[in-house]
Amino acid sequence: MEFLRSLYDIVSGLGSFLLIPVFFFLLGLASRAGVQRSGQCALAVLGSSVGIQLLISTLGGRLVTVVNTMIDRYALSTGAANLHWQVAADLTAGRDILYWVLPAAVLINLLMLACRVTRVLNMDLWSLWQAAFVGVLVQQLTGILWMGLTAALLLFILQVILADIFTAPVGRVLGTNHVTFTQSFAVGAAPLAWLVTFLLNKIPGLRDRHFSLEHTKRGGFLLEPTLWGLIAGIIIGLAAGMSLYDTISFALVVAGCLFALPRLLRVFARAVGSVLDPIAEKNARRGRLPLNVAVNAVVGAANATSVLSAVILVPVAVVLAVVLPGNLVLPQGDIAMLLYLMIFITALSGGCLVRSLITGLIGIVAMLYSGTLLTYLFSAAAGAMDPTTYTVGQFNTLCNTANPLSLLFVGGTSFGLAGIAALAVLVLGIVFLAARRLRRMTRRLAAPSAPAPEALAKEN
Repeated sequence: MEFLRSLYDIVSGLGSFLLIPVFFFLLGLASRAGVQRSGQCALAVLGSSVGIQLLISTLGGRLVTVVNTMIDRYALSTGAANLHWQVAADLTAGRDILYWVLPAAVLINLLMLACRVTRVLNMDLWSLWQAAFVGVLVQQLTGILWMGLTAALLLFILQVILADIFTAPVGRVLGTNHVTFTQSFAVGAAPLAWLVTFLLNKIPGLRDRHFSLEHTKRGGFLLEPTLWGLIAGIIIGLAAGMSLYDTISFALVVAGCLFALPRLLRVFARAVGSVLDPIAEKNARRGRLPLNVAVNAVVGAANATSVLSAVILVPVAVVLAVVLPGNLVLPQGDIAMLLYLMIFITALSGGCLVRSLITGLIGIVAMLYSGTLLTYLFSAAAGAMDPTTYTVGQFNTLCNTANPLSLLFVGGTSFGLAGIAALAVLVLGIVFLAARRLRRMTRRLAAPSAPAPEALAKEN
């Protein structure tokens, strides 16, 4: 256990923003890209990722101020306190499950790659704590360590499969073909987003229209993300009851983020493409599918449509939290997690702002009720961690109690051995279908009339 703790301390100390560039450097060397090219890729990934994180953190802090102003001005309450995600991370760090999940998840990921049931190499080791957090809730519910660990690892396997399946739409909004995300809160919205998108595609008025802030060449000034951010910031600030000065300050932050984030994202996309595209071409010549890598989800939050959708939905989420019957989650301390919720929603909506807002609205409702159903369990776990602070009252957090996947695994294990067995059968069945899908794609790639690797990546 001391060795496992030391191993996690190394990963936690390096963090995703230093660990992932190192992985890209090593990946570049392994692909024979050369030291110079690999080093340039690593530095560009490091600089763009850190820049994106700084802007997202700034925007997240301003969103918390907006929400707090709304809550104070209109006296909003749901009866439970919404805590920052750091509380969930601290709760997870106090349990042994976290230290077992890290090496086990790495080994499982490598085994999945070797057995060709996925193409995703998970580089986002730091975010594994979110899967471990679900294991902590299961252990709190059942009192059994191995059941919590099993639930966490089954969730990780499902996250990798979902990230693999939806790599293509994610790549289209990011501007690179071989990058995806396995962060639990982000990928948790993917199945619902796929279902809603499937239904929206049946509606002619929404199916045939596509309004995206990424396509500014046709619309020019009127489609400039900076302008939309400025307008949205002013409207939201005034509606929240902020002063004129604070409203303008918030609007300028939103506008600045919408100006800078897509440009940093393009830097990141070019950098990773310089390493991943040659690997994909080599694999295609050998009749193999391209390698996809999972990086920190903060990169996915840099898409202009995703950011604007999340900002617009922040006050909507607060209003929904108050009016939905039986809801206990009032997004407050963790409201910035909406930026991550919109990653797969925007990707599966094809980057369309209107469809992203509709799907995001439905996703928020599911998120609020998932968090409500897990509030009692999170409150008990937080009380066990710090009886002085969390004994009185109810507590929840968007990350990761307000996650349909968390509810699925915690709810499943509430049935004991039968529940954990059913979850295992479900996940293994999805793994089998994913493996068959990859075999079909491999046969298409090896066929004489096979499409180009780029076309195959965009199609799948």
